[in-house]
Amino acid sequence: MPTPSSPASSASSDQGPDALGRGIDHVAVVVNDLSAAAARFEALGFTTTPRAYHPWGTANHLVQFGRSFIEIVGIADADKLIPHSAGAFSFSAHARDYLAERQGMAMLVLSSRDAEADAKAWQAAGLATYEPVYFERQATLPSGEQVKVAFTVAFTTDERLPACAFFVCQQFFPEHFWKPHYQQHANGARNIGAAILGVHEEPAQYRDFLEAYTGGASVSMDNGVSAALACGRVEVVSRESAVAQFPLLADASTTAPAGHFAQLVIEVDSTDAVAAHLRAQDIPFRQSGADVDISPDDLFGLGLRFSAQ
Repeated sequence: MPTPSSPASSASSDQGPDALGRGIDHVAVVVNDLSAAAARFEALGFTTTPRAYHPWGTANHLVQFGRSFIEIVGIADADKLIPHSAGAFSFSAHARDYLAERQGMAMLVLSSRDAEADAKAWQAAGLATYEPVYFERQATLPSGEQVKVAFTVAFTTDERLPACAFFVCQQFFPEHFWKPHYQQHANGARNIGAAILGVHEEPAQYRDFLEAYTGGASVSMDNGVSAALACGRVEVVSRESAVAQFPLLADASTTAPAGHFAQLVIEVDSTDAVAAHLRAQDIPFRQSGADVDISPDDLFGLGLRFSAQ
């Protein structure tokens, strides 16, 4: 991957979402067929960005919200994939290894004002850390204009969760990245509401990791632990609790096993509007109160809930 660095003449990352406080920046959903996945997200009522390419062999489409986004990731050039090495975490190798087992949500990303400082804080807290990485790429604006976007990312992992990657992302040209045109969705989606991690062990055993990763306190729930952020929340629950909370996971053949991210929750204005859109698109769903659920069997291994709560 590109070497660590910081652009000397970039726009301040304080213009981005993290200026409002640490929150969920995005989640990465890895898929075998990037075109089919983008089309499916569009059928669900999401606006997707044009395809972009990474120098390490992956490509993506984004679903941008008010201050968070979904990154749909696929392998574009297997010859460019970069292996993990001592002290370095490879985004593309993790995507490849995840896809060898299944599709779905493989990475959770928080926003950051200073990714290098976050990595040092994780190291001090005893978390596994890797060399932060700066990279840049071209992005296509709604007008068709090509502009540069740039980021520094810092990764951490937990040996109990080899299928999951956790990192922070510091943006340097947020004015080129966040565009209102891409943030408007036919289903009324506003932001990522929650990322749910299902685990084998007692969820409280992950409290220290969760607090060190997010940089904040967590609270106990009836079924696990939760860290509330300025944008969204991260919950750690048992797999059984995840299935009880999200019933469509029970019968899906592609439901993530324990030790994986189990579910993604998207905040919307009205789940009745979401349901109407899905009916028009002939997409199966389950509606209960203020929630509309999509089975992972219908979304490349991703369990998705639209919630108006």
